[in-house]
Amino acid sequence: MTPYRSTILQNLNPTIEPTELSLDASERQQATLVRRLDRITRQLERLERDVGISVEMAALFIRYWLMATRALPEQMQAVTRAKGQERYESFLQALGRRLANGPGFIGEVSLDIPSPGFSTSEIGEDSA
Repeated sequence: MTPYRSTILQNLNPTIEPTELSLDASERQQATLVRRLDRITRQLERLERDVGISVEMAALFIRYWLMATRALPEQMQAVTRAKGQERYESFLQALGRRLANGPGFIGEVSLDIPSPGFSTSEIGEDSA
């Protein structure tokens, strides 16, 4: 393929990489497959991150709740259990509304939160 024709084809479809213009059909298919696999890999990494955040959040809440809540006297347990059931039903309704409205808490969490042990000095930012 001549350089002139390559430039014209790339101007018609700017998503085509210059190296793809000289590739045969099987190589183009392979390049497309690699891009799709890369996209799926990034999606799985985000999913893994989101699940990790959810698990840590639940564990932290449960640990705090167990440490901060004291045992109830026997006579108050029935009333408390009924109130707990009422609150649980209210929670499920609120959860249903939140899920129906689209992106939730995970969308509010910044993607820029560094991993544990990550230092901002590694990327040239000072913490002070």
